[in-house]
Amino acid sequence: MNAWRETELKIGLPDERAWRWVESRLSLAGIAAQDNYFFDTRDRSLRAAHIGLRIRREGDIVRLTAKGPSASTTDLSITRRVELERASSEPELAAALTAGVDLTSTVASWRATAPEDPKGSAAVAEFLNTLEAAGPRFHSTGEFQNERRTGRLDLINEQGPCPITIELDRTRYPGGREDFEIEVEAAAGEEADLPRIRDALLTWLEGEGRIQTFNAESKLARLEAILETREPMR
Repeated sequence: MNAWRETELKIGLPDERAWRWVESRLSLAGIAAQDNYFFDTRDRSLRAAHIGLRIRREGDIVRLTAKGPSASTTDLSITRRVELERASSEPELAAALTAGVDLTSTVASWRATAPEDPKGSAAVAEFLNTLEAAGPRFHSTGEFQNERRTGRLDLINEQGPCPITIELDRTRYPGGREDFEIEVEAAAGEEADLPRIRDALLTWLEGEGRIQTFNAESKLARLEAILETREPMR
């Protein structure tokens, strides 16, 4: 991603067998356990605005992330949205889980470092205005755990070699549900490569792997659907 925008390819895998098949063919670079905690207002105003607010713990690294709604696109497997981050900490996470998180200073800091290009500046300003209007304090709504394997695939298609760095996720939700998927995040300036990467991955998965893939909605959307069937928000 660049400093303010995430462009990401997401491919759903049907089951653990498919996930393990992909894993066995990766040149594995790393395995990470991620604890993801989400926050919203009492009346779920962020959800209504299709905004996600998360604190993630991965090892000894804790980060706060706010993501905007996906931009409209004809390809449901590729999402583009505002994404802003900052470092967090274990004490902030602990406090947020009990008393909520206040974004007043965070929004001010993000405003001060808005992108210089007019399109980016306008998109970030609109996003921050929505966050500011909803806040400033946001409370814990739910969590899930994610096991992420990062690795490289060296595929070949009609255009030649197609090396891909993928994130292979196994996500555990409340109630015991597990989901499996592939994510590929485009680096700044390489967003246009994602359709070719998508085509190469789908050809490989559905051809060699005989895996029936699908367009996966966001992990947060899946969590919220699960929580709707459980007790009301605290």
